[in-house]
Amino acid sequence: MLALQREDFADGQALPLAPGPFGGTTILVLPPDLPEAQQAKWRELAARDVIKERSRFASLHVVEAGELPKLLEDLKAAGKKSLLIAPAAFVASSERMQELERIVGDARAGLDVHWLPGLGRELARTRM
Repeated sequence: MLALQREDFADGQALPLAPGPFGGTTILVLPPDLPEAQQAKWRELAARDVIKERSRFASLHVVEAGELPKLLEDLKAAGKKSLLIAPAAFVASSERMQELERIVGDARAGLDVHWLPGLGRELARTRM
C-alpha cells in the first residue's frame, strides 16, 4: 500500500486539480488532531501555491474543517466558482466526507463544488 507523506506533494504534481474551464481552487482539509508542526508543513504547500506548477489558473488552500465555511465565503467574494475539496489523507471514510459536507453547509451556494475522498488516486498516478 502507498503511504501518504506531505513531501510527496511538495512539487504539486500529485495534487488534484479542481475542474473548470479556467482552473479552480483545490482545498485540502487537514485531518483532525494533526500536530501543529505537521499542519505547518501542509500549510506551507498552500503558501507556496505549489499547484501552480501544473496550472497557472489553479490555486491551493489548506485548512482545518472548521475553516471551510469562511474560506468558501471568501472565495465566493473573490469571484471564484470552481472548487475541489479533498481531505489531506490517502482516502477518507464516507463518514468523514459526510461530516465535511455538513460543515460546508449553505456556504457552497453559488459555487461549483466537487469532492474527492482523498489524495491516493493522484499520488498513485504520479508513482506509476
